[in-house]
Parts: sequence; C-alpha cells; structure tokens
Amino acid sequence: MDKQQLLSGRVSDLSRQCWNGDYLTHTNFLSASELADFFQMAGHQHSPGLSTFNGTPYVVYGGRSNFDRGIVFFLPSYMTASQLISDEASGQGEIQLVLAEPVNSKYADPLTHRDYLGAMMNLGIERNLIGDILVDSETGRACIFCTGEGSRVIAGELVQVKHTTIKCRIIPPDQCDIAESTRKITGTVASLRLDSILTTVWNMSRGKAQALIQGEKVTVNGRLITSSSFEPGENDRISVRGFGKFVFLGVEGSTRKGRLKVIISLFI
Repeated sequence: MDKQQLLSGRVSDLSRQCWNGDYLTHTNFLSASELADFFQMAGHQHSPGLSTFNGTPYVVYGGRSNFDRGIVFFLPSYMTASQLISDEASGQGEIQLVLAEPVNSKYADPLTHRDYLGAMMNLGIERNLIGDILVDSETGRACIFCTGEGSRVIAGELVQVKHTTIKCRIIPPDQCDIAESTRKITGTVASLRLDSILTTVWNMSRGKAQALIQGEKVTVNGRLITSSSFEPGENDRISVRGFGKFVFLGVEGSTRKGRLKVIISLFI
C-alpha cells in the first residue's frame, strides 16, 4: 500500500470516528504534499463557510496563517471552524508552540531551520509531530509549531542545536513573534514556464532548472510537478528541494520586446 492509500485510509477512519462518535478527531501534521493529496481525494464538498469530507465538517490549520504543514481537524456538531482555530491559536488545543532560544546569544552558532529540525530528529521525534519551524537568523531563536506530545519532548529534551546550548519553553501559538523573511525579486521571462521562473529566481541555467523539475525536486502548492512547461498561477507557492521556496506573485507588465515582467517573493 503506497503513502497516498495509507493517508486516504487514515483520514477516512478519522472522519467516520468523528461522525459516529460526535467528538473531535485529527491527523498529525501533514506536509504540503500530503495536504495536496488530501484535497485531491474524492469525498470533498465545499459551501460558503463549510468544507466536508465524506459528510464530516473539517478545517485544516497549522497554528498560524500561511502555514506550510497543517493538521486536518474533523469537527463534532458542537464545534465550529472559528472556535477550533481560536482554541488552537490560544494554546488550548492540540497545537502547541515551543519557543527555543540560545542561552547565550553572543556565543551562539548561526542557526537555521535545518539545524533545528536535525536536532529534533536526533532526539527521535517523529516528523509528523512537528509543524512549521520559524527561525530568526539574527538571534538564533526559533518558534517550533508542534503537537502536544511533540511539545513536551522538545521542551524537555532539546538542549543543544549544533554547538549552541538552547533553552525552551511552551507558549501559545498566537504569541509567535518571528516572521518569515522574504526578498522581492523581479525579472523578465519569455514565457511563464516553470523552468523559466526558476532560472530567474536562482540565476541557474535552464538545463539545471529542467533537471530539478524532471528529477521530482519541485512542488507547486504541495503538488509534485515534473513538466518544465507547467505555468504557475498568481500567488502559487513553489518549493525546490535543496534551494528553498518562493511565492510567484504574478506578472506586472511586459517589455517592448514582449518579455513578461514577473515578481517573486523569495523566502530567505
């Protein structure tokens, strides 16, 4: 059984449990690609203010707006989506936030998302217990969104990242004060093909961009894209393994020679 079938079986079981028992059920954190798979499954219905899967209302939330990794919550009859999000954001639900910071920032190593994730993986924490990780590159502080189970392990056992001694405490998710840093990039392309966009963002050759796409290294809104001719839409979120991620903000005009002026927001 492949990963998509396992995920389908899991969310179907959770939706039935919620429907039959009228109590809140949820997944652990799902990656952007897993969330994309979930949204492609049969059984979804959408109406203003309500989404259902196999008849059961649900909401997807990751502890903050514009999350990458999120949890699918199936809602009982006594809970609305807004109530669920309010509870989760205030730390009264499943999602918790661990604030990690160097004990002595003066002597701290430069710390990155990869450094924090690697340190947690070394503790034996499963990836699906961890959501988004936001790191302040100047101070080395990190906001780690995680499940209740994950927060207890991280807060109790994460004491070192690289060579830097770390202290952790659990706070409500809505108290996260670290924002993702972005840099605006503008450029011109002959067309909106995905390989052309990648060459603009990272100043790579078109052949390199095509190799990344064909090598299954590129996702758009969590969906794997293997065609270099794919054209992203406005505000699509694009990730390239080993390079980073960006939001394609769209086209702001064209040059006299007919090339398209594009705007990109690159996460740094």
